[in-house]
Amino acid sequence: MCLRSVHNLVRQYGIADGAAIASNEVVSTVRIGAEMLARMKQLDWVRDVITLLLHCAQPQHLSDAVAHEFVARDIVEVLNQTRSVWGLDRQCRLYVSRLLWELSKSEVFTKGTIVADLDPVMSACYQQEPPFEVCDNLCALFLQHVLREKVPPERFVRLPIWQVLLQEGLSADSTVLGAACSNPVSYTHLRAHETGRN
Repeated sequence: MCLRSVHNLVRQYGIADGAAIASNEVVSTVRIGAEMLARMKQLDWVRDVITLLLHCAQPQHLSDAVAHEFVARDIVEVLNQTRSVWGLDRQCRLYVSRLLWELSKSEVFTKGTIVADLDPVMSACYQQEPPFEVCDNLCALFLQHVLREKVPPERFVRLPIWQVLLQEGLSADSTVLGAACSNPVSYTHLRAHETGRN
C-alpha cells in the first residue's frame, strides 16, 4: 500500500547520511494523511495514518509550516470525526494522545486550537483502562495551553476530561509533564481552581 511506503520513508529518511526530510515534504505528508484519515474506516489503515501523522509531528519535522498544516487541515476535527474507528484500538488511542502532545509543543498549533474542541478527542483517548502515558500526554497538552496561550485554568476544570484526569492522578515522575513545564506550580494552580482554592 502507498500509505505504508510513505510512512516508511518519513520514518527512515534522514537516518542514513544525516540527511533531513524537507519541510515541504512533511507538509505534503500531513495533507495526504489528514485527507486519508477523514475517509478511512478500516482500523489497520487508520492506525497507519495516525502513525504517519505522529512521525510528522516529531520535533525533527515539526516546523511552523508543518504545524500550520495540521491546523489548516483541522486535524482535531478530523480526529473527532474518526474517533469511532481509532477509539476502538488501544495503540491508536495512545498514538493520538502522543500526537496531540507533540503538536502542543508548537506555538502555531496551540494558537490555532480551541481547548474545548480537544475535549471529545481527549475523552476518546482516555477509555478502557488506558496506559498512564495517555494521562501524562493529555495533562501535558493542557499545561502547554496554560503556559503558551495563558488559557485561564477555569476553562480546563469545566471540561469533562479534566475531571477524569484528576480522578486518575498524575505520575510524580512523569517525563512528559516534566518536559511540558519546569514549574510544578502549574498543576497545583489548576488543581486549586478545580477545588475553588486560589
